[in-house]
Amino acid sequence: MWVPPREVEWQWELDHSLCNASGDQTPTQTAKLIASTVADLARYTSCSADLGITSGSSPVMAVDGAVSPATNPKVYDIDGFDNTGTDNGDEAQSLGSSDSPVVAELHSLGDHVICYVDVGTAENWRPDYSEFKGSTLNAVQGWPGEFWISLAPDHLGEVEKIMTKRFEMCRDNHFDAVEPDNMDSSENGTANSQAEQLRYDEWVADEVHRLGMSVAQKNFEDESATLSRYFDFVIEEQCYQYADCLDLAPYYRAERTVLEVEYQGDGTSRSWFVKACTAGVNGQHGADKLGLDSVYLSTNLDGSLRVPCR
Repeated sequence: MWVPPREVEWQWELDHSLCNASGDQTPTQTAKLIASTVADLARYTSCSADLGITSGSSPVMAVDGAVSPATNPKVYDIDGFDNTGTDNGDEAQSLGSSDSPVVAELHSLGDHVICYVDVGTAENWRPDYSEFKGSTLNAVQGWPGEFWISLAPDHLGEVEKIMTKRFEMCRDNHFDAVEPDNMDSSENGTANSQAEQLRYDEWVADEVHRLGMSVAQKNFEDESATLSRYFDFVIEEQCYQYADCLDLAPYYRAERTVLEVEYQGDGTSRSWFVKACTAGVNGQHGADKLGLDSVYLSTNLDGSLRVPCR
């Protein structure tokens, strides 16, 4: 079972299919475009930005690499639904798909691929949305069409069946790991208790492992002491902005991987991120000292910006 190593370059791409923002290409066409882009970065600037190799026509520069471009990412965290199926824009076929050409192409380049799926909310644009039936709770603030899922005992069995199908989609398309998003609903104003949430999260980790993939703890920092017994690594958002990095100590003190992202356009700046990488901010040690694999991205997650610490 593959687990991302520490000090690895990574790219997070969630707002559209990788190298297929318009959604009008088949997976095979997208895979060919990725191969062509790697061979000629200057010709295919949009895809090369998605791949995190360039930003427009300029090389992506690491914080401590003022002369050399940052290393080509070796780990890609991409949406499971968007990058599978008969067409990257046709999510209805995703759950029954297998052998994603996009994942296969990234593997052929020597990269590994993490499958982003939501385990804590029901999104009305997903093909299995109707299966949640009466198990949805209040809406997610700021995200139209997305609703928290109930983890109460009378709903849990059906929710777990839905999630197993999603994890099987990741496995059948040969993703290496799973990013289970929104696994912290108990801390977001829902009726789910902390005990219900932790039991469910432990099930998520066990189920992904049963299917042969590694799994990330997504955020939920203050439960790291408990969850680190089940999860293999961390994908963390904004622990410097919100001073949460110290809560991840069970991972980085054990020299386990923490993939961490901060956002431009959310009250931060590039100079602030440089300090987060080196000296640290908000009472947190620098990412270089803690061994966090931090990267600075646009809030839009559109491939337009990528600045890694290393």
